[in-house]
Amino acid sequence: MKYTVVHSSEWTYPDTARYESAACDIALHTPRNSFATAQVLLSDVPVDAAVSVKTSGGLDSLPLTVYELVPVHVEDNPFLPKGEIINGCPSRWAPFDIYDCAKPLAALTPKNGTAGLYLSFSIGAGAAPGAYAGAAVITVGNETIEIPGVITVHRATVPADDHI
Repeated sequence: MKYTVVHSSEWTYPDTARYESAACDIALHTPRNSFATAQVLLSDVPVDAAVSVKTSGGLDSLPLTVYELVPVHVEDNPFLPKGEIINGCPSRWAPFDIYDCAKPLAALTPKNGTAGLYLSFSIGAGAAPGAYAGAAVITVGNETIEIPGVITVHRATVPADDHI
Protein backbone atom coordinates (compact mmCIF):
# COMPACT_ATOMS: atom_id res chain seq x y z
CA MET A 1 0.00 0.00 0.00
CA LYS A 2 1.36 3.43 -0.96
CA TYR A 3 0.36 6.81 0.41
CA THR A 4 0.62 10.53 -0.27
CA VAL A 5 -0.08 13.33 2.22
CA VAL A 6 -1.84 16.30 0.60
CA HIS A 7 -2.67 19.71 2.07
CA SER A 8 -6.31 19.85 3.16
CA SER A 9 -7.07 22.86 0.94
CA GLU A 10 -5.97 21.15 -2.29
CA TRP A 11 -8.59 19.43 -4.47
CA THR A 12 -7.98 15.66 -4.64
CA TYR A 13 -9.14 13.02 -7.10
CA PRO A 14 -9.32 9.20 -7.01
CA ASP A 15 -7.45 8.94 -10.33
CA THR A 16 -4.56 11.31 -9.54
CA ALA A 17 -1.35 10.63 -7.64
CA ARG A 18 0.55 13.90 -8.23
CA TYR A 19 -0.25 17.01 -6.23
CA GLU A 20 1.42 20.36 -5.73
CA SER A 21 1.47 19.86 -1.95
CA ALA A 22 2.31 16.13 -2.03
CA ALA A 23 4.51 14.95 0.81
CA CYS A 24 5.49 11.76 2.62
CA ASP A 25 5.00 13.31 6.06
CA ILE A 26 2.51 15.45 7.96
CA ALA A 27 3.88 18.96 8.59
CA LEU A 28 1.25 21.37 9.89
CA HIS A 29 1.18 24.75 11.64
CA THR A 30 -1.87 25.92 13.56
CA PRO A 31 -3.09 28.38 16.18
CA ARG A 32 -4.73 27.12 19.36
CA ASN A 33 -8.52 26.63 19.54
CA SER A 34 -8.62 25.33 15.95
CA PHE A 35 -7.92 22.23 13.88
CA ALA A 36 -4.86 20.94 12.03
CA THR A 37 -5.96 18.87 9.02
CA ALA A 38 -4.46 16.84 6.19
CA GLN A 39 -5.57 14.42 3.50
CA VAL A 40 -3.92 11.02 3.11
CA LEU A 41 -4.44 9.32 -0.24
CA LEU A 42 -3.89 5.57 -0.34
CA SER A 43 -3.29 3.34 -3.36
CA ASP A 44 -3.38 -0.45 -3.77
CA VAL A 45 -6.17 -0.63 -1.17
CA PRO A 46 -8.04 -3.95 -0.86
CA VAL A 47 -11.85 -3.86 -1.01
CA ASP A 48 -13.73 -4.10 2.33
CA ALA A 49 -10.56 -4.25 4.39
CA ALA A 50 -10.77 -3.25 8.03
CA VAL A 51 -9.07 0.08 8.70
CA SER A 52 -7.73 1.79 11.80
CA VAL A 53 -5.81 4.98 12.40
CA LYS A 54 -3.82 5.63 15.56
CA THR A 55 -1.22 8.16 16.58
CA SER A 56 2.08 7.79 18.38
CA GLY A 57 4.54 10.06 20.14
CA GLY A 58 3.57 13.67 20.72
CA LEU A 59 0.64 13.39 18.30
CA ASP A 60 -1.06 11.16 20.91
CA SER A 61 -1.83 14.25 22.99
CA LEU A 62 -3.87 15.84 20.16
CA PRO A 63 -7.38 14.38 19.75
CA LEU A 64 -7.77 12.91 16.24
CA THR A 65 -10.96 12.42 14.23
CA VAL A 66 -10.66 10.48 10.97
CA TYR A 67 -13.03 10.61 8.01
CA GLU A 68 -13.14 8.68 4.76
CA LEU A 69 -13.03 10.90 1.67
CA VAL A 70 -15.95 10.06 -0.62
CA PRO A 71 -15.61 10.49 -4.39
CA VAL A 72 -18.36 12.56 -6.01
CA HIS A 73 -18.99 12.28 -9.75
CA VAL A 74 -19.02 15.56 -11.70
CA GLU A 75 -20.98 14.99 -14.88
CA ASP A 76 -20.68 18.46 -16.39
CA ASN A 77 -19.17 21.87 -15.66
CA PRO A 78 -20.45 24.12 -18.46
CA PHE A 79 -19.61 27.36 -16.65
CA LEU A 80 -15.89 26.59 -16.39
CA PRO A 81 -14.09 28.06 -19.40
CA LYS A 82 -11.95 25.29 -20.91
CA GLY A 83 -8.33 25.62 -19.91
CA GLU A 84 -9.00 28.39 -17.36
CA ILE A 85 -8.36 28.00 -13.64
CA ILE A 86 -10.76 29.71 -11.22
CA ASN A 87 -9.63 29.98 -7.60
CA GLY A 88 -11.65 27.75 -5.28
CA CYS A 89 -13.00 25.57 -8.11
CA PRO A 90 -11.74 22.25 -9.42
CA SER A 91 -9.97 22.98 -12.70
CA ARG A 92 -10.68 19.72 -14.54
CA TRP A 93 -13.02 19.36 -17.46
CA ALA A 94 -15.94 16.99 -16.72
CA PRO A 95 -16.67 14.17 -16.43
CA PHE A 96 -14.46 13.29 -13.43
CA ASP A 97 -14.61 12.11 -9.82
CA ILE A 98 -13.43 14.34 -6.97
CA TYR A 99 -13.07 13.81 -3.23
CA ASP A 100 -15.59 16.44 -2.13
CA CYS A 101 -17.44 14.74 0.75
CA ALA A 102 -16.35 13.02 3.92
CA LYS A 103 -18.01 10.47 6.19
CA PRO A 104 -17.00 8.99 9.55
CA LEU A 105 -14.40 6.29 9.05
CA ALA A 106 -15.66 2.70 9.06
CA ALA A 107 -14.41 0.30 6.36
CA LEU A 108 -12.73 1.89 3.35
CA THR A 109 -14.58 1.87 0.05
CA PRO A 110 -11.78 2.10 -2.52
CA LYS A 111 -12.42 3.22 -6.08
CA ASN A 112 -10.11 1.42 -8.51
CA GLY A 113 -7.79 0.58 -5.60
CA THR A 114 -7.55 4.13 -4.23
CA ALA A 115 -9.04 5.62 -1.08
CA GLY A 116 -8.68 8.85 0.86
CA LEU A 117 -8.62 9.79 4.52
CA TYR A 118 -9.13 13.20 6.11
CA LEU A 119 -7.25 13.59 9.41
CA SER A 120 -8.48 16.31 11.78
CA PHE A 121 -6.43 17.04 14.89
CA SER A 122 -8.28 19.14 17.47
CA ILE A 123 -6.09 21.83 19.01
CA GLY A 124 -7.64 23.12 22.23
CA ALA A 125 -7.42 26.71 23.47
CA GLY A 126 -5.25 25.49 26.34
CA ALA A 127 -2.82 23.46 24.19
CA ALA A 128 0.81 24.20 24.99
CA PRO A 129 2.58 25.96 22.12
CA GLY A 130 5.35 23.90 20.54
CA ALA A 131 6.08 21.03 18.18
CA TYR A 132 4.16 17.78 18.62
CA ALA A 133 6.17 15.09 16.81
CA GLY A 134 5.06 11.52 16.25
CA ALA A 135 3.31 9.49 13.60
CA ALA A 136 -0.08 8.57 12.19
CA VAL A 137 -0.22 4.78 12.03
CA ILE A 138 -2.70 3.52 9.43
CA THR A 139 -3.60 -0.15 9.19
CA VAL A 140 -5.65 -1.44 6.26
CA GLY A 141 -6.24 -5.19 6.31
CA ASN A 142 -2.88 -6.71 7.20
CA GLU A 143 -0.76 -3.75 5.97
CA THR A 144 0.43 -0.94 8.21
CA ILE A 145 2.04 2.33 7.21
CA GLU A 146 3.57 4.83 9.59
CA ILE A 147 3.46 8.46 8.46
CA PRO A 148 5.84 10.71 10.39
CA GLY A 149 4.38 14.00 11.45
CA VAL A 150 4.99 17.26 13.27
CA ILE A 151 2.21 19.64 14.20
CA THR A 152 3.48 23.00 15.38
CA VAL A 153 1.02 24.74 17.68
CA HIS A 154 1.59 28.48 17.86
CA ARG A 155 0.84 30.81 20.78
CA ALA A 156 -1.92 32.59 18.87
CA THR A 157 -5.42 31.53 19.85
CA VAL A 158 -8.54 31.76 17.71
CA PRO A 159 -11.24 33.52 19.77
CA ALA A 160 -14.05 31.17 20.85
CA ASP A 161 -16.67 33.23 18.97
CA ASP A 162 -14.74 32.83 15.71
CA HIS A 163 -13.78 29.14 16.09
CA ILE A 164 -12.59 27.62 12.81
